[in-house]
Amino acid sequence: MAEQSAATAEFLQHMLTTMGEAATSGDSRPARAMIASARARLEAGNLGVSPELEMKLWRQLAGIAFPLGMYAEHESITAH
Repeated sequence: MAEQSAATAEFLQHMLTTMGEAATSGDSRPARAMIASARARLEAGNLGVSPELEMKLWRQLAGIAFPLGMYAEHESITAH
């Protein structure tokens, strides 16, 4: 359980770092960079988390994409 929590925390920290770096570099839509990076990490499949936790992370990512108006990404992530 602690291993899964650490993996989740690291995943979320990476998402926030990616968004911060994109914003700092002048990216006008840093949330897109965050979504793309998080998706790439999930697709790589090397997070070392349980399938259940991985599914939760995919759902969370889809839940972030939709309110940001990233409808195509939301649909694609949801289909995963």
